[in-house]
Amino acid sequence: MRTLSTVEKAIDVLHLLAKHRSGLSVKEVAQHLGVQRSTAHQFLASLKKKELLEQHPVTRHYVVGARLLSLGMAYARNLNLQDRVQPILKKLRDQAGETVLLLMRSGDKLVYVAQVESLHFHRSIVLIGDYIPLHFGASGAVVLAHLPDAEAEESITRLRLNTLDWRDSKGRWDPLTLLNDGFRQKLAKVRKQGYCASFEQLFKSVNAIAAPVFDLHDHAAGCVSIVGPSERFTQEVVKSQIRPLLETAQEVSSAFGSGLVWDERGMWSHREAIARTE
Repeated sequence: MRTLSTVEKAIDVLHLLAKHRSGLSVKEVAQHLGVQRSTAHQFLASLKKKELLEQHPVTRHYVVGARLLSLGMAYARNLNLQDRVQPILKKLRDQAGETVLLLMRSGDKLVYVAQVESLHFHRSIVLIGDYIPLHFGASGAVVLAHLPDAEAEESITRLRLNTLDWRDSKGRWDPLTLLNDGFRQKLAKVRKQGYCASFEQLFKSVNAIAAPVFDLHDHAAGCVSIVGPSERFTQEVVKSQIRPLLETAQEVSSAFGSGLVWDERGMWSHREAIARTE
């Protein structure tokens, strides 16, 4: 019975932290659960070891971890959400001719959760379940740009502290340069235009463009991205895919329960707000 009680408490910890985006300290978790601080620490340490929780490097608060996303995606598959999204992505793939990806945010990471590959022999593909840091490429920038300012700043602060963990040993790029003083200006531009394109930023000969995906609470939960070889997916071709990409991101957001739509003014807004301005 003690084992059952321990499992129940661990689940209580996950439910508790899922409600607090900024995380909680060991003391706060102990107070919420009505247990000793040492007991709370044991639960938190075990869940962190299994990657179900992560710890903020500055505040030391605990937040939900990337591994929980895989559990959430299993639930989503049971709801046939994947079946609803896949045809939307396939339609964009058929129109663009390149690989289309769906990435979902988990903390300061973006996880690849769906992919419709290009039919070309030479194409860009990813491993589903793999992830990238939140500030990498067009995908990372477009999600960060559409987060609330305070939440984006918190993520940038954490990423600055952890960025050496992502340094490329082959010297193809330096992640520190992705968080320089011009990064926030880039995010402001991305938010204004509603999408982000990158040209061989992370990988040589690969171009990409991404647009945000919003959840039931109209929060930036991830993005849809088109990626392809730069000799075929040129800057001109990338530009021609902006509208189809935004329309696809809107469809996926709707499947997730969001009421946001892309309007002609160049911004994500609620349908009701658009109607009032017309």
